[in-house]
Amino acid sequence: MRKRVLMLAYFFPPATSGGVLRTTKFVKYLRDFGWQSTVIAPNWRVAPRGDVGFGEDIPPETEVVRAGWAEDWPRIWRLLDQVPYLWRWGRLMRAGLQYPDACSHWRAAVLAEAQRVLREKRHQLIYSTSPPVTSHYVALQLKSEFSLPWVADFRDPWTDNLLSYHNPWEWRRRIDLRLEHRIHQAADMVVANTRSNHATIIEKHRVPPEKVTTITNGYDEADFTQIEAWPGSERFRIMYSGSFYGEYTPSTFLSAFRRFLVEENRPKTVLSLAGDSSAWAHNYVTDPTILAHLELLGNVPHRKVCRLLSECNLLLHVYPKRISYSVPSKLYEYLRSGTPIVAVCDRPSEVSQLLDETGQGRVFRHDEIDDLTTHLRNCYRQWEKGDIARRIGCRDGLTLYSRRNLASQLAGVFDRLLRK
Repeated sequence: MRKRVLMLAYFFPPATSGGVLRTTKFVKYLRDFGWQSTVIAPNWRVAPRGDVGFGEDIPPETEVVRAGWAEDWPRIWRLLDQVPYLWRWGRLMRAGLQYPDACSHWRAAVLAEAQRVLREKRHQLIYSTSPPVTSHYVALQLKSEFSLPWVADFRDPWTDNLLSYHNPWEWRRRIDLRLEHRIHQAADMVVANTRSNHATIIEKHRVPPEKVTTITNGYDEADFTQIEAWPGSERFRIMYSGSFYGEYTPSTFLSAFRRFLVEENRPKTVLSLAGDSSAWAHNYVTDPTILAHLELLGNVPHRKVCRLLSECNLLLHVYPKRISYSVPSKLYEYLRSGTPIVAVCDRPSEVSQLLDETGQGRVFRHDEIDDLTTHLRNCYRQWEKGDIARRIGCRDGLTLYSRRNLASQLAGVFDRLLRK
């Protein structure tokens, strides 16, 4: 008989953001290790952009309970956003007053549904995943009421996340730090997604090391079945999959890419962008030299993205400066594709360590434009000769990051908590 876990997940199909994959793949494979899932997630008003097929991974016996609505801002915020010159103030007010984060509107609905579910059906454990931190805030209240073991999964840090936690007022920072500390202390197990984040949780929040574990992001072998693609010989294709926003842009790479294009004198090269990065490039890339070699694919179904990764000659990863603690899910899919990787980010960092360990890519800092240009030129000339490095198939070392193996680790955490 399977044990049952209650999962609080704001990002869940039909949502299509990157945060959906981790929870969905856990749900898919936890059943192989004796755990049945009840997922409480919001309703989504907007239809997903592109048939990404994440919903296909949810086992039919999984109980999905819809509570509240995603992105359902209170009326006052919507009105402020529509008033000229006041929309900025509206955003500042939301950032300062919504507690614990911008998804606080979901709290009442998910708490009521979770209480009902736990009263009506026996569950052995509570699992919450962030962002948003609202899911942990609700789990904290459920833990107090029902005294069930609780696992808090941090897909990204909260107050230490330089990409999403933007210099709030000091009084708000103190409140957030106090709640963050309470969550780490009250949870029976805290899950970090990288070694750096693991260390920060222990050092900053004084959490006993035995209460913290690292379960990384990963790839699903099922997404790569029947993919035996080999890159075409007509053009040297570089691909990026994902989004750009704020400081998260490919400006360093584009500088090196332009130099490479000029020096090689119209090379047979194309830079393909898939996902929201296509819209960013449409709005911000104006250089005719780059535009002549740019391909905007838009939103692409996830399975098709995995095939495209295997059909390219080089895969691009970029991160802003000072984001040394994080590794996105897509990088593990990059690795599984077998295509060489070029990354622009901090060094040392979690990304550089991962690429060094797997031997499947090179990392360049943002100030190494000359070296990056040389690397692009060398890769292109190797491609011209037909001897660019390539690995097809799943190597033994990468299976550590398979979604099934990662779900096995999470199930092990659940089982250890029950034995206690």
